[in-house]
Order: sequence, then C-alpha cells, then structure tokens
Amino acid sequence: MIKLVWAQTQAGIIGKNNQLPWKIPEEMKFFKEYTTNKTIVMGRKTFEAIGSKPLPNRENLVISRQENLKFQDNEIKIISDINDLIEQYQKKANELIVIGGSQIYQMFLPYADELIVSFIKEEYDGDTKFPEINWNDFKLYSEIDREKFVVKKYERKY
Repeated sequence: MIKLVWAQTQAGIIGKNNQLPWKIPEEMKFFKEYTTNKTIVMGRKTFEAIGSKPLPNRENLVISRQENLKFQDNEIKIISDINDLIEQYQKKANELIVIGGSQIYQMFLPYADELIVSFIKEEYDGDTKFPEINWNDFKLYSEIDREKFVVKKYERKY
C-alpha cells in the first residue's frame, strides 16, 4: 500500500527554500506518530533538508538518480529505480509512506492508495507546491480538525 503524507496551505504551498514555511509542533507530532515504525521514502533533497540523517524508528529510503551516492549512515537505503519499489508495495498490506519532496510526490501520485494531508489553516509564502491532484480519484474517509491544521485522509476510488 502506497500512502502520500504531507502538509500544505490551502493554496498548495508545501515548502520554501527546501524547508517547511511553518513551525507547528502539533502537526510535526502527528507526522512523527503516523510514520513511526513504517517504511518512508523521500527524495535526496528532502533527505538533505532534514539534516542528512535518518528519521528514527523508521526504515528510511532515499530516491536519487546518483547511483554512486553514499551517506554516512548505513541505515539509509538508496533507491535509483522506483518501479521495483512501486511493485513491491502496490496494493499490498505493508505500507510505503512517501514524505516528499514535490518531484517524488509527482512520481508516486499515480500509484497512491491513500493521501494523508494536513491542511494548514494559516497561509504562508513558499516556492514549492504540491503537484496537481485529480481529487475525483479519491474519497475523503476521515477528517480531524486541530487548532492550526486539519488532517484529511483520502482513499483512492477503485
């Protein structure tokens, strides 16, 4: 099962200068709780933006076109071909959680079984938006309203 997890403003902003444009501890706590003990996949730029260290208590996969790319931490698995990864997780019980950035979301969006989106209530400036989504392909099945954001969970209509 492939799930995309991200936070965005109502205008679709997800980043600014390779960082989140907001600091909302409660939203970060939700992300941490949701992804802990799961396999996460991110692009190289996202990995570098979080400090080039694996997120603890998760299997960390990093997608990169640089085949000889190495990181100091041996817990990081470098993925150069996403097709095998997609086949491994598509429509299976084990979860692959895609955590960014924009290009990685774009690659995985056609294969996503679920979308978990934190819609930030305040608007922020940014230079990166989430890719276009055909929302008609998904059905809302959960909504949790928090003070500064709303978590909406969608499943793909099959």
